[in-house]
Amino acid sequence: MEGATSDDKSKWKYNYGETMEHVLFGDWQICFQTYIDLYNMDREPAEYKIARAKEVMEYEMSTPNNDYWWWADGLYMVMPVMTKLYKVTGNQQYLDKLYEYFTYAKISCMMRRVPCFIAMENTSTRNIRQIKD
Repeated sequence: MEGATSDDKSKWKYNYGETMEHVLFGDWQICFQTYIDLYNMDREPAEYKIARAKEVMEYEMSTPNNDYWWWADGLYMVMPVMTKLYKVTGNQQYLDKLYEYFTYAKISCMMRRVPCFIAMENTSTRNIRQIKD
């Protein structure tokens, strides 16, 4: 599998999945952390290294949805992407949306009475997904 490579934004999904359309699912966004790190290591950073990360995250931020991190893994997979993109671009929206998505995840866990942060450390990802269902 090459990852979530779809360019058709109308088909992008963020529920659990391993298809080309699951572009908004954090499992496919975690690699953006490495691309941003490589970008930052260059003396003259090459924009193409972070172009896909910016495209995906800026699309995500342009939607009214705030439930992108509906499972605990999303917090440590995508939050660093957003902070790193903020540092590179200076775009405050990365931090604002990060806070919005984190707030949703925190409230969602409390309403389900799921100790998400403990679950993240002590339970497999499969079990966390089962808790949501």
